[in-house]
Amino acid sequence: MFMVCIEWWTFEIGTFLAGLISVTELGAQAIIYELASAAYMLPLGFGVAASVRVGNALGAGNAEQARHSSITVLLCAGVCALVVGILIAALKDVVAYIFTSDRLQLSWEQEMVLRDIIYLVSQVMPIFAPFHLFDALAGTCGGVLRGTGKQKIGAILNAIGYYVFGFPIGVSLMFAAKLGIIVTPCVLCTTTLEMWS
Repeated sequence: MFMVCIEWWTFEIGTFLAGLISVTELGAQAIIYELASAAYMLPLGFGVAASVRVGNALGAGNAEQARHSSITVLLCAGVCALVVGILIAALKDVVAYIFTSDRLQLSWEQEMVLRDIIYLVSQVMPIFAPFHLFDALAGTCGGVLRGTGKQKIGAILNAIGYYVFGFPIGVSLMFAAKLGIIVTPCVLCTTTLEMWS
């Protein structure tokens, strides 16, 4: 559970920091966070399935079945994440409208902020799509680690990846380089790749 919480807390802190930049950045980050959470439900399920299958196989002394289950669940998660990533990238210009208010009830200033939020989300979505693939595979690998009983290793790798590498780089790029939330998926993707190596 701590492995998942480490990643979850990073997203929460990122949302708080986006609010320090502007209302537009916060609105776009909120939409991206919701999409990331919804998209992560499939890999989370695959991770739980991997944990159960691998744990049962290793408990029965069948290492080959555990290996086979790991490969199968990673392939399933990868294919599903690829489909979701393609959908996210293809629908980048319209997905933000799901989360926005009815435009007839907005003032002119609110309409401008809403347009900026929608534009920013459409800029971040193509960057988020590959991140989702790597995040899905990392989450599924976390399930395999839990199945082998090595949760501590996964939690340590997540903590180092997110809070030693990803978070300081992301905050620096977000504020010092003034890149805003555009860097969030890039940094999270880099952090995920760092944890794999």
